[in-house]
Amino acid sequence: QDGGNSLAVRPSDCVRTSGLAMPDAVWNALVAADSSANAPGMRDQLLCHMVGAQEKPTWNLEPWRPQVGLAQTMLAFCNP
Repeated sequence: QDGGNSLAVRPSDCVRTSGLAMPDAVWNALVAADSSANAPGMRDQLLCHMVGAQEKPTWNLEPWRPQVGLAQTMLAFCNP
């Protein structure tokens, strides 16, 4: 179900290949670039994409999705 806004993140090659080597730096850069990213559940969606969706052209982070924690976010393929 589509619940509203989506933030399309186009990660750099460095971020795509980093895995979770620098999650705080990536998160801080994203929030600095777009403060709307700083919403409940968005960091877990970002981390999920960093680990399991590196090949996607854009990573769509959606503030309307529930905050369920990283494990549940990953089990839901980044879309809880």
